[in-house]
Amino acid sequence: MPGASTITPPAPLATDGENKVTKQFSWDEISKHNKETDCWLVVKGNVYDVTSWVSKHPGGRIIMNGAGREATALFVSYHPQKVSGMIEKYKIGTVENYSSYYQWDASDFYPVIKTRVEKRMAELNLKGDSPLLFFKGFLVVAFWMLFYYLSIIHGHIWAAVLLGVVMLKLVSILHTMVHTALIQRTNG
Repeated sequence: MPGASTITPPAPLATDGENKVTKQFSWDEISKHNKETDCWLVVKGNVYDVTSWVSKHPGGRIIMNGAGREATALFVSYHPQKVSGMIEKYKIGTVENYSSYYQWDASDFYPVIKTRVEKRMAELNLKGDSPLLFFKGFLVVAFWMLFYYLSIIHGHIWAAVLLGVVMLKLVSILHTMVHTALIQRTNG
């Protein structure tokens, strides 16, 4: 009809497990939301608008590694179990025709391992500000400096080998400190 306006049909809707209607998004649409001021993540086929959370994220800017893309592996690998429920308030929909390379929910192996690790860290009272971890880190750095000096300045091959061993331990301690600091921040 002349003068009639064109109406754009709404985006297709789907229902989640609780029969709530959710909006579906294409990967094209999701990929546009990849900035700190406009950040969407996809975790297990769900789309989350985490723009308001980006500046508060305990892990800092690492959240941007998943911006506008599939972030399931990053999310599952780096977060304690309880965060899975916390992210739900940011859910805005699902991905059209979502297909995951990994079968995250095919078995309980990964959640069981994560639960055991989190429990063990709590039993050992490992926190990012742990005096024991700080002391170990200090010793490792001191030995690193000594072996670096002996291997580079004096050319002792045994010191170079020990430098490599100390580097492995240093990376291990720093890795543990980062994870426990993040767990502590999400718990506190």
